[in-house]
Amino acid sequence: MRSGSFKHPLLILFLTLFFAATSKAQDSSLFNRILSFPDKVFGRIDKEANKFEQKLTQQTDKYLNKLQRQEEKLKRKLWRTDSIKAKEVFGDIKGRYNRLRTELHQTQTEAQQHTTAYNGHLDSLGTAMKYLQNNLAFQQAGALQNKVGANVQSIASLKNKLNQTDLIRKQIQQRQQELKAHLQNTPLAKEFQKFKKEVYYYQAQVKEYQEALKDPKKLGAKLLNVAKKVPAFQDFFSRNSELANVFQLPNSNGQYANMASINSSFPTRQMVTSAIVNNIGNVQNPSQLIQQGIQNGSSYVNNLSNRVNNAINAPVSGNDVALPDYKVNPQKTKSFLKRLELGTTIQTNKANFYFPATSDLSVILGYKISDKGTVGIGTSGKIGWGHGWNRIQVTYQGVGLRSFLDLKVKGNFWITGGGEMNYRSQFQNIEVLKNYSAWQKSALLGISKKYSIGKKWKGNVQLLYDFLAKDQVPQSQNFVFRVGYTYK
Repeated sequence: MRSGSFKHPLLILFLTLFFAATSKAQDSSLFNRILSFPDKVFGRIDKEANKFEQKLTQQTDKYLNKLQRQEEKLKRKLWRTDSIKAKEVFGDIKGRYNRLRTELHQTQTEAQQHTTAYNGHLDSLGTAMKYLQNNLAFQQAGALQNKVGANVQSIASLKNKLNQTDLIRKQIQQRQQELKAHLQNTPLAKEFQKFKKEVYYYQAQVKEYQEALKDPKKLGAKLLNVAKKVPAFQDFFSRNSELANVFQLPNSNGQYANMASINSSFPTRQMVTSAIVNNIGNVQNPSQLIQQGIQNGSSYVNNLSNRVNNAINAPVSGNDVALPDYKVNPQKTKSFLKRLELGTTIQTNKANFYFPATSDLSVILGYKISDKGTVGIGTSGKIGWGHGWNRIQVTYQGVGLRSFLDLKVKGNFWITGGGEMNYRSQFQNIEVLKNYSAWQKSALLGISKKYSIGKKWKGNVQLLYDFLAKDQVPQSQNFVFRVGYTYK
């Protein structure tokens, strides 16, 4: 019996030491991987953080200018009918927006002290950097200290910018509510809609950047993927992250840091009962009195919460942008590059007395003006195939320039129109293209059907009518059939 009872503690001790050594070896191995990262990993973190910060600043500046112009326009119109009310409602517009711009461009603001726009990815990355700085192995690697220190500053600066834009967003939202109270039942209500739209677009733009920062592929993904596998980092995160300052997080062993001190700060039922007796006197059922007080307090809090929600009636809750009561253009919140579509079309023309059978291969670039409209330009090259199966000959037969407009009708069907110019002859010198009269003109209008091929590609089939076909010499075909592909 003694032998059996003696083996188990030894086995447990052996396994404990083994797993502890393994865990330390794993921590050391993973940490060494972080130390061996090339300079470009840390440099990219700085680059991406600075890029996001610059975008937030530029977009906020852009919308502050737009909102200022909208307010000044509203003030001028109200001034014509009631100058006193115009002064009362709008006040010093330029000064108000200059103060917001000053807040935006300050490096040290109240936004750093009170986090309002929490971002989990930035929290994890910033905590990972602090973990590196507190590690003895890192402190001995002097070459990395400056790089990680720069990363810490970049991340802190980006967090500050997020807080700044969030505070500005809230002030703009408050300003919208003030103007709404003064203008919603006046002749300026229609003009006020333009101001509301710009506020919506700004909020949606800020939210889009915040969501982009949550993308695990962005900003230090390689570093975080390694750091999250280190149990020591998980323990460090549970004590030192922004989230840990708000919520008590478990460490890698499922335990809560400082839980004993937290539990000791809560009074027991006996302590509460004694306090009631000492302050109110001896009551028959203290527990019932406590329960009744809790119910009354809960009812009061719920009633107060409903009153606040009804009074605010704000279209934004936290960082979520609510659906507006007017039509908006979702494309306006996207960057210029994200609104571009690159595509190609193929069109085949039968042979005639003058020209061989040809295929027009075009490259087009579209710009989405809205979800239901795209404008664009393109160029094409003409390849000749000969005059029959027994006379196949590949030749170059000219170039083309085109413009187009697509408008969505219903479902996958679109109206497509545009103008084109085609030079349908071989040429050896680009100077001949300057002869405008040598180009054939086309005015096209028809129907397109678009369909999805994958996540990034979509196809389209077009049937167009050329209104200038009869005026061309030699006359070309009236109807044009094209097949195309677009990269989203």
